[in-house]
Order: sequence, then C-alpha cells, then structure tokens
Amino acid sequence: MMLHQIRVYKTLSPHVLEFVLDKCVLPVNDKCLVFNSKNECNNAPLVAQLLDLEGIASVICSNSCIAVYKHLEYEWKELKLQVSRIIDENLKLDLSPFISEANKSHDRFNKTNSNDNISQRIYAVISTVIRRALAADGGDIDFVSYENGVVSVMLRGACQGCPRAAFTLKNGIENVLKQYIPEVQSVVHANIED
Repeated sequence: MMLHQIRVYKTLSPHVLEFVLDKCVLPVNDKCLVFNSKNECNNAPLVAQLLDLEGIASVICSNSCIAVYKHLEYEWKELKLQVSRIIDENLKLDLSPFISEANKSHDRFNKTNSNDNISQRIYAVISTVIRRALAADGGDIDFVSYENGVVSVMLRGACQGCPRAAFTLKNGIENVLKQYIPEVQSVVHANIED
C-alpha cells in the first residue's frame, strides 16, 4: 500500500484550511468545485463525509487541494484532525479521482452567461489564471456578467469572509483582467444570492 502525504496550510482567512494532497482530487485541473451542502455531493463521497462533520460549512476542491471552510463558532484544533483522518482514509481506498466527472454541474462558472467574444475571453482568464490563484487560499470565483466595461463576479469559499476580499477584487482580479482584456474597465462583486 502506498503512503500518501497530506500537507495542511493556513489561508488568509482563519476559517479556511487547505489540505494539499500528493494525488489529484479532480479528473481535470482547470476548475474548482464548490460544495455547500451534502445534497450537492453526488459522486463525491469524500466531500459528503467532510460535510457530515459538525462545524464544516463548505468544501472547495481543485486539482490536488481540498479547501475546507468551517463555521465561525468552531475551532480548528479538533476539526483539523477529523478532516485529515477522513482524507487519509479515502486516500487509502485509492479512489481515482475522488470527485468524478459526473459532478460537472458543480462547476460554479456560468459559462453560458453570454456568447459575446469579450465574455468568452473573461471566462478564459478567470478559469486559467484567476481561479487558480484564489484556490491557493481556499477561494473561488463565479463569472456573472460583462456589460459596458464592467465585469460582475461572485467571490466564494474563503474569499467570502476574507477581510481582504475588496483588495483582492480591485487590486488582484481587476488588474489581471485589465492586463489581458483592455475592454475591461472595472470589476464589481455581484449582489445576487444562490
């Protein structure tokens, strides 16, 4: 039996820990999947087990990383050990991958939002550059719309409660999009609920 390594990292948000594995979690490496309830966990038994833990609010999976977001009133001292144990047990089962391709419906990007060329370019930059940067700190992003130079997005995961979210939006996401797509004038956080 192969021994697997799980590295745990703090993120900018004290409510999110990142569990980095030496194995791929997703069958493809260009997206993140966000799970906010056990009902969303079809074909994702590992995530369902994590969301069964009292105190876990959501789970974000990317290539070889599982970002776990806890409820504010819980402490990581106990949860960290429980999460590590569940991940380790699933690694020993040698599930390849942990999350099946059948969960495509949880790709949080709204790819069908618009067929115009600028929206397609924005989606491409978000999915290839920005998403990976946010996932490194347990966050995720949804592209909502593009209209008259203004890009609307929704920050998810660790980015939702992060005190630096406004900074990330303006000095990170907006600057990157402007660099790749000159038509972008600003980026705003969309005020819509799931």
